[in-house]
Amino acid sequence: MIKEYKIQITGEYNILVLSPEMIALLIKRVRNSDTKELIIPAKEILPEGYAEYLNRVLATNLGTRRPDTDLQEVYQLIAKQIKKLSVNQQECFSRVDLFEHQYKTHFNLSASETFFILVKQGGASFTYIYNDSDERQIKLTLLYQ
Repeated sequence: MIKEYKIQITGEYNILVLSPEMIALLIKRVRNSDTKELIIPAKEILPEGYAEYLNRVLATNLGTRRPDTDLQEVYQLIAKQIKKLSVNQQECFSRVDLFEHQYKTHFNLSASETFFILVKQGGASFTYIYNDSDERQIKLTLLYQ
């Protein structure tokens, strides 16, 4: 029996930076974890060049010029949106922090008890909700094989 859950990013944003693919990677990491605590290198969930691209978009939209090597604002925006992920109106992550290790940014996450259990149960399917009325199905069947 497949159980379907709606996953969404709560709040209002000028730009949504978490793609369904990035959310699927987060879910996969939770699924493969033995604990609710996760440390994920930023490069592992962001497509190659994505942070640099977002940095340029933010610089253009804010009318300021920041060096391409300073991606902290981008990582903070991604962390903020990860923190705002919810399933059936319950938060997915109770803690989302950033830290640097060997000059690389990592996300330090703690999955909420509810989300951890939902992801761990077999046969769960997640539908990513955006723009309140549109739905985009994320194919996560490979997570449960």
